[in-house]
Amino acid sequence: MPIDINASGDSLFIDAATGGRTPVVVSWSGGKDSLLALEAVVSQSSAFEVRGLLTTYCGATSRVAIHGTPLSLIRAQAAALGLRLFTVELPENCPNVIYESLLTDAWDSLKGLGISTVVFGDLYLADIRAYREQLCGSMGVTPLFPLWQERTLGIPGRLAGMGYTSVVCSVMSNWLSDEYLGRTLDEDFVHDLPPNVDPAGENGEYHSFVVDGPLFRLPVGFGVRGTRDEGCYRQLDMFPASDQ
Repeated sequence: MPIDINASGDSLFIDAATGGRTPVVVSWSGGKDSLLALEAVVSQSSAFEVRGLLTTYCGATSRVAIHGTPLSLIRAQAAALGLRLFTVELPENCPNVIYESLLTDAWDSLKGLGISTVVFGDLYLADIRAYREQLCGSMGVTPLFPLWQERTLGIPGRLAGMGYTSVVCSVMSNWLSDEYLGRTLDEDFVHDLPPNVDPAGENGEYHSFVVDGPLFRLPVGFGVRGTRDEGCYRQLDMFPASDQ
């Protein structure tokens, strides 16, 4: 399946052909780790050219799996960042073999655009990194992990200190209650987490959606209709403010 391209976006950097920089896409869920990975490569603009964001989503729901973020909000986020959005539609309850086949097709298209490097926001889960490296290797793609082994305790506070506003959009219900949904990520949020929850939610305890900050041209407006369930996750039922 070829990738779908949101042609209204741009590159954060133009002129890679003469600058010798490596064209990259950022693996994008809309959350804090994706944003910090984007910030990391933007800060190395002499080495990398950000060509866009790459998002997989469930075709049946038009949402990012586990986060529950609607694709319409991911598109609004990409537009606010001034970046192209590349999307890969997945079937519901997608098995790995289908996921890998669809992603391989998507990367064939991306390589046709001169892109063969992807940036991930993983922090310390070695099994996930190993899987990404194996899959990327089979597709002829180079993976980068600029946040690898960064201490998770300071991440929400650091993100807020950098000027970004992020909200909790999904919680694993056996770890966190609904009262955490919609909260802003900051040091107070970390302080209120149960002691057995990773401060950055690296074990999947919670997920976030970034709505504003230094890289954004304008904030991403959104509304909430209530909550929804996806397996063991409780999620905000979010929608773009323009739909109100």
